[in-house]
Amino acid sequence: MEELNEALRNMIIVVLALACFRIRGAFDAFVATLVTIGFVVGAVGLLKHTIGEPDSHYWGLARAANDGPRLSGFMADPNDFGAILVALLPFALNRALWSERAAARLYALCAAALICIAIILTQSRGALLAGLAGVMIYSIAMDRRTIIRLALCGAVVGFAATVVLSDQIAARFSTILDMAATGVAMDRAVEGRLGSWAVAIRLFLDNPLQGVGAGNFSVKYQDTANDLGVIFRSRDRSPHSLYLEVLSEFGAIGLALLLGAVAVAIRRVIRAASQMQAQGDMRLRASCIAVGAALTAHLLAQGFLQGPAKRQLWLLLGVAVALPAIMALERDRRARAAVPDQAHPAT
Repeated sequence: MEELNEALRNMIIVVLALACFRIRGAFDAFVATLVTIGFVVGAVGLLKHTIGEPDSHYWGLARAANDGPRLSGFMADPNDFGAILVALLPFALNRALWSERAAARLYALCAAALICIAIILTQSRGALLAGLAGVMIYSIAMDRRTIIRLALCGAVVGFAATVVLSDQIAARFSTILDMAATGVAMDRAVEGRLGSWAVAIRLFLDNPLQGVGAGNFSVKYQDTANDLGVIFRSRDRSPHSLYLEVLSEFGAIGLALLLGAVAVAIRRVIRAASQMQAQGDMRLRASCIAVGAALTAHLLAQGFLQGPAKRQLWLLLGVAVALPAIMALERDRRARAAVPDQAHPAT
């Protein structure tokens, strides 16, 4: 019942949010808000890292996981925070490239740098990979001139991010390459996650169609982990993968529904981008690509996280599905604004 209530709340919030896009300038305001969020949490995280006050949460904007070095921002978990940051990055880069005002472009570029700094401070390897993938997806959909500009922005952002790249953080991120080369888990965190994935797969194989039921992964984790002989952490262990959580708790039917929703959202993004390109509006086309890159990066990050009920996931999916209608409204409003009012000719 709790999961159902959470799903209903999420649907209501998404519907209300999408209704706001009928207001003139709502999409620009939406993007500007996301960029500002990235700027603020990145700046506060950098301030905390620079000053070195691990006990201060800075009004809840710069929490640290277990009061340690990993930044978790306004979330309880640094990996969850990283998954949000990677969704903000394409919007900031897009605004830095396509905003009509120089001041707005500079502000967005600073926001992109601060978002990258915050991703590094989370020390989330999944967020780092997802962020790089999101930027790559955004870049390959652009023309050559925009790619060159994006590369220049990336150089600035990358240089700024090295300010917080300590030996400890670099060593943690380097385990990605080490594990890819050896195929062996390099630390207990990775080992524990692989163990959770093995348990999730076993639960799915035991209940392939409908799964074990919502919230029952943690209930069945202990016995299944003992049977498999994998690393044991606690009864409240989570699958640490959105897709394996859905697969184990809702079965193949649940995963098919989730992937179906994702496929529809991606198809709608491609349709919106194609429509804007056909109408010659490359700025709105770039905005569509940014939405797709943000959604893809967030979905990739969720591959290392649990929680199909996460509100930000369904908000991104909702915006992606509604994107052709949102872009059509934006295009129509701009076209009407460009035509002088003929109802009251000058005398």
